[in-house]
Amino acid sequence: MEKKKNSSAIEKVEQKVRDKVYDNNQEDSHYWQKRIDELEDHIDKLYEIILFRGQEYAKAMTYLQEKGLGEEYKARLKEIEARLTNSDKDK
Repeated sequence: MEKKKNSSAIEKVEQKVRDKVYDNNQEDSHYWQKRIDELEDHIDKLYEIILFRGQEYAKAMTYLQEKGLGEEYKARLKEIEARLTNSDKDK
């Protein structure tokens, strides 16, 4: 009889441990899913910013081309990029 009581007490403790581990795993799963969702939202926002900037760049280039300033802008942009590249090398 004593062994049976000990056995059932051990089984109850083991079940409680299994339940606690399961609960912790569920909490971890929810935590990571929430983090993944937040990161996906952040990526979507960044994509929208990049898309918007691309559209604005295209509008600006169209305007400059219409005014005959497109080539001058591209030349200035190359000069700036060259200066930035050289300043990075100096560091």
